[in-house]
Amino acid sequence: GEFDQESRNDFFTAYLLIQLLHESFHFIFRLKKINALTTDENTNSPLSKKILESYQEIGVDLILYIFGTEYILFISKNNCDLICNINSWKDSKIDTGISVLEAGTGKILAISPGRHRADGKSVWNNATDINRQPGSTAKPLFDYGPGIEFNNWSTGKKFVDAPYSYSNGTPIHNWDNGYYGTMTLRRALSLSRNIPALKAFQQLDKQKVIKFVQSLGIEPEIDANGQIHEAHAIGAFTGVNPVQMSGAYAAFANGGYYNEPYSVREIEFRSTGKKEIHKSTKNKVMSDATAYMIADVLQDVVLNGGGTPKNVGVKTGTTNFDDATKKAYKLPGDAIRDSWCIAFSTKTVIALWYGYDGISNKYVSHNLQASIAKDKLMLALINSGAMESNRSAWKKPSSVVKIGNELYKKGYEPEEPEITTLSAPGNFRVSYNNGVASLSWSKVSRLKENFGAGNIHLTLQEIADIDKKLAGMKFEVFGGNHIK
Repeated sequence: GEFDQESRNDFFTAYLLIQLLHESFHFIFRLKKINALTTDENTNSPLSKKILESYQEIGVDLILYIFGTEYILFISKNNCDLICNINSWKDSKIDTGISVLEAGTGKILAISPGRHRADGKSVWNNATDINRQPGSTAKPLFDYGPGIEFNNWSTGKKFVDAPYSYSNGTPIHNWDNGYYGTMTLRRALSLSRNIPALKAFQQLDKQKVIKFVQSLGIEPEIDANGQIHEAHAIGAFTGVNPVQMSGAYAAFANGGYYNEPYSVREIEFRSTGKKEIHKSTKNKVMSDATAYMIADVLQDVVLNGGGTPKNVGVKTGTTNFDDATKKAYKLPGDAIRDSWCIAFSTKTVIALWYGYDGISNKYVSHNLQASIAKDKLMLALINSGAMESNRSAWKKPSSVVKIGNELYKKGYEPEEPEITTLSAPGNFRVSYNNGVASLSWSKVSRLKENFGAGNIHLTLQEIADIDKKLAGMKFEVFGGNHIK
């Protein structure tokens, strides 16, 4: 029907309210209130400069485009520039999607839809629209979080990082193709070892895992029998976006509560003065012990390019291309598809995705290079004010007991501290041939477990580099075949 200008404003206000509050399709940057909405007469063009200036005058960082009955929301270009200019980008195509969330409420504090998304030419939002595999950022959600919650694991629970396969016989590897032998849950998660993650996942009741992740806003791949496949253990499933991941990790930050992320706090109808105010629903999804123990472990993670700031938990993740895709697109061996980094304090969660929109052998992420770049971007975000600077330490709840360096749920701590002894390695030999130094040793016994003989081959330059970087530090031997 026909609408006068005032009725049109109320119509679009109501439409926007329904879409945002009930479906949460798109999100905006620090939106306090929408007082009135006005559209261009030409529905095929962006808002006029005059209208945009009027929004900026009332302090709403918002660009609103309406095409017919569809709407698209973006952050203002100035805020996009804040994200775009804090990092040296690899090339013109590399992109990112970022969500900054208030941990205690689910309120979206900031968002970046991508490097080139606020120009009026693209409707795609990398923070809300992508559906990418989360890689190792899934490990606290699918493996260790449920293990602590339902199986009462401690951070000192032992896993063996050794050659292993999925239940169907397919081998699983760590990112470095190496093995660390017996290690604690703390080390397995903070060092992001894939094999212990799979072993952890296999020990869990999968129905409990499904309910756990769904309560955090994550949807796994559930088959016709109501089961999820084992690759969920390392984040190889349908996919997520940064807003979902920031919402899920907020539960680790705030003591175990999930709040669905939201962007609009209040909408006022101009013609009636009626206000619609968003009300968060706070759902208890895990014990305070589980939340605290995961947050404590993830503070041990170290980011490239500056380490991890104090009182910040971090989890990174990487996803790979399968062999068929690498062959079809002629991709290099170290090509990766996605890089993730989730950082959180007691108050704020930042979820960052880094990668390319498509697949190309011209524009491709290399594992180490991308890992360093996304870590530096996360550190820049934290240090530039996306996270509060006066961060508080997490307070240990009464449901957690600390013994040595490890944490236990109250009532599940060991009666006596575990004492681990190692026998000395035998037949240690060093040989040199054609510029390569080879180190080898015989089996090392640890309690009742035996680890195989080890062999390491290093060039003289590699030895010199290691000696320079680690001078004065104590070397540890893991599994008899890896020196760290």
